[in-house]
Amino acid sequence: MTDVEAVTAPTAASTPFDLVERRIWSGRAEAYARTYARLCAHPSAALLGATSS
Repeated sequence: MTDVEAVTAPTAASTPFDLVERRIWSGRAEAYARTYARLCAHPSAALLGATSS
């Protein structure tokens, strides 16, 4: 098992897409925080609310 596999060990809900994304972003939390996190933070509440209806 590599370091990446140890950090991104699959869970019951893991999909092949999820595993690839975890490998791509592994060790890049700061880059994520500066880019995609800002884009995803605001619409997430509305999207989650829409799924619970």
